[in-house]
Amino acid sequence: MNAAAASLQTRLAACQSSPGTCGLTTAQQSAAQSLVQSTASLSSSLATLYGTSTASGQVLIPLDSSAIQGVIAARVQSVRDQYSALLGADPITGALTGAHGPAANAQLQRILTALGHDTLQAIDRSSIGDITIGATYQLMNTYPDSAGAAAPGASARHYVRVAANAGYRLGTGEPANRNRFFDLGTGYGQPGITAGLAADAQLVGNFSASAQASYTAQFGSVAVSRIPNVGNVAFPLDLPVAGTYTAGNVLSLSLIPRYRFSSDFGVTGRYTMVRVGADQYTGSGATNAGIAAATAQQLGIGLTYGSIMSLDRGPGRIPFEVSFNHLETIAGSGGPTPKTFVDQIELRVYFR
Repeated sequence: MNAAAASLQTRLAACQSSPGTCGLTTAQQSAAQSLVQSTASLSSSLATLYGTSTASGQVLIPLDSSAIQGVIAARVQSVRDQYSALLGADPITGALTGAHGPAANAQLQRILTALGHDTLQAIDRSSIGDITIGATYQLMNTYPDSAGAAAPGASARHYVRVAANAGYRLGTGEPANRNRFFDLGTGYGQPGITAGLAADAQLVGNFSASAQASYTAQFGSVAVSRIPNVGNVAFPLDLPVAGTYTAGNVLSLSLIPRYRFSSDFGVTGRYTMVRVGADQYTGSGATNAGIAAATAQQLGIGLTYGSIMSLDRGPGRIPFEVSFNHLETIAGSGGPTPKTFVDQIELRVYFR
C-alpha cells in the first residue's frame, strides 16, 4: 500500500509539472490525493494490528473466518480497486491473514505471563481488612423506654431519634492485585474518613422508617504494579506500567420503611443510592485510566418475625428477631456498575 501511494504521488507531481501528459483528469487528481491520504492512515492501522516484517502487531488479531476480518478484507480490496482504476494496474500485492483459531488455555497462559499478568487460576485470598476506629453520638431521642412504651398499633404519638457517626480508616487491607484478573481485595489499603447520619422515626400506627446517609473521603494513595486501561477492561493486553492509585470518594443514601402487621410480624423495604467517584491514577499513560464515576440504584424487601414488640413476655421468654432481606442493583449510570444480589438471613437475640 505504501509503495502504491508513493507511485500515485509521483503521478500527481507529474500532473503539476505537465498537466497534459500525466494521464489523470482534474477529478481523478482530486480523488487520487484523497486516496493517498487515506492510504497512509489505513496502512498504519493495519501495521499496528497485524504487524510487519520489522515490528510486532497485537497479541490477538481477528479470526480469519470472523465478520470483522471480512470487513477488513473488503476495505483492502476497495483500496486495491481504486489504485487499479487510477494507475491502470494492481500495484498492491499480498494479503492479510487472520488467526486460524481462538487461543486455547496454554496460549492464553503464555500471553498473560509474557505481559506480566498472573496465570488464570482460582483465587484464594486471606488477609486483614481495613480497620476503622469510630464513634457515634446521639443528637436527639424522643422514644420512650421499654417501661413506658405504647402498645403496638397505638398512634397517639410520634417518636424520632437521630445520631451522628464518624470513623477513621487505617487502610490495613490489601487492594486487588492489578496483574491478576478478577482479583478481590480485602480493603482499600489507604486511609479514609467516614461521616454519617442515621435517623429513626415512628410515624403513623405500625408504620416506621429509618434513613441513613454517609460520605467517605479517601486520602493518600497506594502503589500499583499496573495502571489499567479505561474502564479496567482486559483488552488490549499490554505490558505493565507502575503507578499510584487513589480510590474515589463514596456517597451512600438509604431509606428503610417498615410496617408491622402485628406485634410479631412485619415487612421492610429498602432503597439505596451509592455514588462512587472515579478512580485516580498517576504514572505514565494514566490519563483516563480506571473506572469512571458511577451511581448505583438498589432496591430491596425483607420479612421480620420476632417477639421484641410483644407485650406477652412471660418468664423464660427471650426476645428475639428473625429476618430475611433481599437487596439488588436495579439501575446504574456512569462507569461500569456491577449487577449485584444480596440475600441475608439474620437472627438477633436480646439479653438484658
